[in-house]
Amino acid sequence: MKNNYTIIIPVHEFNDNVKKYLTISLKSVDNQKKIKYKPSVLIVSSVRAFDGINKFISETEFPKINLEIIKNEGDSSFQGQMNFASKYITTKYFMFLEFDDELNENYLYRSDKYLMEMGDIGIFLNILINVNEDNKPINLTNEMAWSRQFNDKTSDLGFLNVEQLIQFSDFSISGAFINTKIFKNVGMLKTKIELSFVYEFLLRVLNSGYKIFVIPKIGCKHVKDRDGSLFKNYMINMSVVDRKFWFETAKKEYFFNNDRDIVKEV
Repeated sequence: MKNNYTIIIPVHEFNDNVKKYLTISLKSVDNQKKIKYKPSVLIVSSVRAFDGINKFISETEFPKINLEIIKNEGDSSFQGQMNFASKYITTKYFMFLEFDDELNENYLYRSDKYLMEMGDIGIFLNILINVNEDNKPINLTNEMAWSRQFNDKTSDLGFLNVEQLIQFSDFSISGAFINTKIFKNVGMLKTKIELSFVYEFLLRVLNSGYKIFVIPKIGCKHVKDRDGSLFKNYMINMSVVDRKFWFETAKKEYFFNNDRDIVKEV
């Protein structure tokens, strides 16, 4: 099979902690088994991280990866990094990988089979295992697409629908394969939404008539509650009232493709 996806890794800053996790993440891609091509990895760097990333890559070998670094001189938020990177993608799909994610050695091989057999899917989500900084498991994410549907005869096993997402909002796109054309068609990630932007994006994809399928494999590991992580900062700095506001906003905004200004009542 030819390589029909690009792996995007957004990096906002560069320090010893980022270097530690990024090394693990890139090695997990470099060590993929059974595939007969070099995965294409695109690191999208903020201006402040660019020199450090360049130096790190020049001093570290990842022989089984086609690796490229691009500098984003604009909006370097998580959403902005992803949207910027999508302009450089020519493959049918892209995978989003955080720098503190780690792939199972057979993850790409297994995922290739789904990409070949279910080519009309908008997003392939994986079942993600969250670990702490000591590599001890915390919980699973995205598994509700399977476990809940054994008792739900109104939906197809493994496929998400809006009703399920309204009920269970804790879904992640780490390790997900996203159809590049569909990502652009639905308006990409909205930069004006905080905390719940992934949730809103998944709702918007479904509302636009595209399918989301959860790959029933635990093949990707994510370091959750890491010091400095985006969502940990949200949990620390954002009040319960504010969190509720953003999830309620996501349920309203997914009807709109455009990234609209959000007016928050005081």
